[in-house]
Amino acid sequence: MSVINIETTQNVTIDYQLAGLGSRILAYLIDFLVLFAYTLLVLFLATSIAEYMTSDLFAFFQIGLIALPYVFYDLVCEVFFNGQSVGKRSMCIKVVKIDGSKPSIGAYLIRWASRIFEGLIFFYGLVPVITIAVSEKGQRLGDMMAGTTVIRTNKTKKIYRNPLDMTEEKEDYTAKYPEAINLT
Repeated sequence: MSVINIETTQNVTIDYQLAGLGSRILAYLIDFLVLFAYTLLVLFLATSIAEYMTSDLFAFFQIGLIALPYVFYDLVCEVFFNGQSVGKRSMCIKVVKIDGSKPSIGAYLIRWASRIFEGLIFFYGLVPVITIAVSEKGQRLGDMMAGTTVIRTNKTKKIYRNPLDMTEEKEDYTAKYPEAINLT
């Protein structure tokens, strides 16, 4: 699994696992299923109240309540859910800036706008898959333009209360200053 090193303002380097291509595709499919379920719900409600609307109002209702969520779903989810959509959250991945900070709304807008070009102008899905697979930081074109990437958010499996506890796992490690543990 690829790793991105992010250096914090305190000069501490944090390693984040990049989201794999498979988990990104599965997150996209989950998001599609969410939108599909939403579409079925809206169509069910629309047909039940169709007799009370004119044909123009019904068409506007369908376009507004079905098409617009497909267009703005990714943007709204990433802005309001801290870089995650329903699919990304279920796959434990999220969008971050390359420096580890939270992306700005402008960065989310760039990612969203580029998705339209990647999908409509190029073969839908082919260009992002190729760029994610080839790029060093697991970025698609929109990520490259926005300065973002997608990382895994799995929880740390082990938390150390004492820094010297980490050294017990490594047999050949010797502490340089073992008395530092006595400092308060």
